[in-house]
Amino acid sequence: MKTIHLFINGVRYKNSLNTIFKSRFRSQDRLGQIYFLPNLYSQLLPAFEKSLGINNSAMNEWLEICLENTYFQLLNGEIVPLSNISEVHLISPQGPINSMQLSKLSSEMFKPAEFKGKVTLTSVTTGATTIPNPSTLLSVSKIYEVYIVRCCGNNRPERVWLGDDINLVLGVDDLTLDHNQPVSQVLVANRNNLPYIMVIDQLIRSMYYNYNKSKITSIISQINLFDHRAYSGLINEMMFVLRESHGIKICSPIANYNNK
Repeated sequence: MKTIHLFINGVRYKNSLNTIFKSRFRSQDRLGQIYFLPNLYSQLLPAFEKSLGINNSAMNEWLEICLENTYFQLLNGEIVPLSNISEVHLISPQGPINSMQLSKLSSEMFKPAEFKGKVTLTSVTTGATTIPNPSTLLSVSKIYEVYIVRCCGNNRPERVWLGDDINLVLGVDDLTLDHNQPVSQVLVANRNNLPYIMVIDQLIRSMYYNYNKSKITSIISQINLFDHRAYSGLINEMMFVLRESHGIKICSPIANYNNK
C-alpha cells in the first residue's frame, strides 16, 4: 500500500498513517475468553521463519492486509478504504464548536490523564455530569476536524464522519480502529476453526495465571518452531479472524467505546 501522509494543520506528522496503524494492529492483544495476541505472533512468526529457513515476513503481510481492510466513512456515508487515500489532515475548526453537542459528552471521554500536570480545565456542570467548558478546552488543547484526500481525482479534501455527534478529535491518538465484528466475538463463535490459536491460548493459561508481554519469550520456548503446518496454520487463522471481522472503521474513541 502506498504511504498515507498525515498532516496536522498543514504540517506533515513525523510518522505516516501506515506506520501508526501497523503499530496499533501489532500491539492490540485481546485477553478475553480466548487470547488473540498479535504482540506474541509478531515474535513467534519470525521465530518459525528462522527455524524453517523461510525468507518471508508473514506478520508484515498480515499487517498490510489489516490496512487494506481499514476505511474512513465520509459525512455522506461513503466508505473510502485506506488504499484509495493519499493524505489525512487534522485541521483546527475555523468556527466555534457547538457547545450543545459538547455537553452530550462525559468528561471521562476526554481522557483527562493526558492533561495531568499540564493544565487545569475550567468545567461546567450539566445535570449530574461535569464536562470541560468548550472555550477553555479550545484554549488548552488542540481539537481537530478530520479530512481525507484521495489518491486520484481533484485532490479536494473531504470531511470524515467519526461516529459521534461532535465529530472532532483531540489528536492522532483519537483516530481509533474498530472492527465491525469484534474480534472477541469472532474467536468465540469460531473456536472450532482456530485450532492453533486455541492451542496457544491453552498453553499460556497452563503456564501462567495472568498473561503479559514480558512472558512472550518463555511461551515461545515451549513451541516446536520446526512445525511447518503450525506456522502455516497460525497464519491462516490470523487471516480468518481478520476476514470475519468484516472490515475495520476509523472512528473516535467515543464511537469505538459505544460500539462495544
